[in-house]
Amino acid sequence: GPASMEPAGFCALLPYPDDNAAELAGLFTITRYQGEGVGGRLVEALVQEAHKQDLTYVFACTTQAGAQRLFIRQGFQRVAPEPVPAGKWHGYDPTRRAQVAVYRRDLAPNQC
Repeated sequence: GPASMEPAGFCALLPYPDDNAAELAGLFTITRYQGEGVGGRLVEALVQEAHKQDLTYVFACTTQAGAQRLFIRQGFQRVAPEPVPAGKWHGYDPTRRAQVAVYRRDLAPNQC
């Protein structure tokens, strides 16, 4: 049969329409692919998708040092939890919230 395609990573954009923003959620790169730029390409593809949707910004939350370095490389800036949609934190475990790092990348309005 045909060779099965192994997913090298998975990520989704979770929309926050009230804030005209989206969260990069579930960024997951299989360990043996790390360092091959897969994560960066995934993030960039999602940023471009958010751009197409005319979103104001995208953000991501992580506790992993490797992911934090990835977001910084992709032009994200570390922010406090406040500059992201309040809805993100509804029902969120306060202990985890204290540990999580929030990264945000503002998107320039589309130049038509």
